[in-house]
Amino acid sequence: MEYTQNKVFYHIHQILPNARPWRKGETYFFGDAKNYFIRFYDNAYYNDEVPLEAILKDYLLFARETIFEEVRQKHFPQMPSRQRCIWLIPDSTNAEERLKYWIKQKSANKETFQILKLSCSGKMHLANQKHLDLVVGKFDIYRANAFRYWSGCDVTDNSVDVECTFEGFINVLDVIPFPHE
Repeated sequence: MEYTQNKVFYHIHQILPNARPWRKGETYFFGDAKNYFIRFYDNAYYNDEVPLEAILKDYLLFARETIFEEVRQKHFPQMPSRQRCIWLIPDSTNAEERLKYWIKQKSANKETFQILKLSCSGKMHLANQKHLDLVVGKFDIYRANAFRYWSGCDVTDNSVDVECTFEGFINVLDVIPFPHE
């Protein structure tokens, strides 16, 4: 974990239905309340039209996030919680590559996004997202992966699939339109 003051990061922000996009100059705080990713599970509802595979994936994601939070609270309580954080992309020499990688991951959902350039002050943790792979029926693997994730194993400066969890203040420096096809 690292503390940062007024450091530049990028964020791929999902524009939710009935919510307005973020604007340049706005300031937000992350760390007190559940983020959108985890709040989804508070009200998840599945009708008969939702494929069983999609429901199973959501349950696996919820199990993974619950186990990761359990490991964080017990062994790494100083780390930013994945349930209350915002995910950021460091402004580094390969920031453009990282943005392309994460845009590709996000654009599979065909939702509306904005790319935000942010100034951030707070605590952050860099981890390799490969430890987040979903597995069926082996929850002990999630615990082992959570320990590796929170330990910062396999994080390299030039890796594009590094994710940054962050809790603290963010100020929107610029809004970059999300490239649509």
